[in-house]
Amino acid sequence: MSAARDGGTFTTSVFWATAGLWHGAGAVESHGARGLDSRAMPASFPTGLVRADLDPRRPRFVETPWGAMALYLEGEEVLCAQAFCPHLEGPLFEGSHAGGAVTCPWHCWRYDLRSGARLGPLGVPLPGFEKLKRCAVSTDAQGRIVLAEPTP
Repeated sequence: MSAARDGGTFTTSVFWATAGLWHGAGAVESHGARGLDSRAMPASFPTGLVRADLDPRRPRFVETPWGAMALYLEGEEVLCAQAFCPHLEGPLFEGSHAGGAVTCPWHCWRYDLRSGARLGPLGVPLPGFEKLKRCAVSTDAQGRIVLAEPTP
């Protein structure tokens, strides 16, 4: 983080190395599908990726019109969820994932990638916590991955 004082005006520039995004004066952070702009958003987003572009061991970070999302390859299924944890905006896409759940590397909060629910120690959904935003995943005629607008 860098900061500068110029004539009483305080400005900051933050480089979010994890996501490779630069946030400067007037920029809007878009990670995690939070703070979505109320302007018209597309109902779907073609990622340009095909299934072969995905690694089953690591999620694929994707910047969408709705914010930063991550694609997970779970067996034969492609799942899409917000890339940053709803708890404290930790880089969820850098956490471990197995069995359809992802664990945040910051505080070990676990989320079900299909329902978005926060999971307890035994994999039981915990009520009262914010769910992950998720996108339905489909493919176009050329086999490229297309995301639908996120659901809570």
